[in-house]
Amino acid sequence: MKITVKTGLICALTWIIIKMAYHLIWPQATSLTPMILSNLFFLMCSVSMGLYLHKKQEGFTQGNAMSDIKAGMTSGVPYAVIVALFLFFYYNNINPQFVENIKKPMIEQLDKELSTEKSVQRLKNQNPELETKSRDEIYKMGLENINFKASPKFTSILSVLGMIIMSTLYSIFIMVVYRKVLVKAIR
Repeated sequence: MKITVKTGLICALTWIIIKMAYHLIWPQATSLTPMILSNLFFLMCSVSMGLYLHKKQEGFTQGNAMSDIKAGMTSGVPYAVIVALFLFFYYNNINPQFVENIKKPMIEQLDKELSTEKSVQRLKNQNPELETKSRDEIYKMGLENINFKASPKFTSILSVLGMIIMSTLYSIFIMVVYRKVLVKAIR
């Protein structure tokens, strides 16, 4: 197995351990910010360590920019896939109550938006496709939308896409930094 893939797997498993520790310490927490930021940090660590170890094996002056980006991506993409699969499993099996806690404020907001006839009419004016719908039909559509957006499947798909994009950006950025800093330091 390539060193870059191993790096991605090790960083993903480290983040999973941290996520489970966070869950065990604060099981009712609904704040996503600490886990999102730590996820991005470990993704960046995965890409940077994977690229560094790849360049160390290859030689810091060898290869081109595209091979470096590819090496960074071969660390980041396995990380993204493993973490996204874990997130699906986590929200679907380990902590389904989290999804319910996230949906509560959304449902309350929907109730508030549809509480008066004036607000329903304003919503119909903003969305022409709702013009022929009744309040109950709009509420049902809103609930379906909330259930879809808060589902573990949607969350996992969105997570893997976001992490792959971030992996690409990190690979490009870190490749530039390594080429400007490490190669100059070696020469």
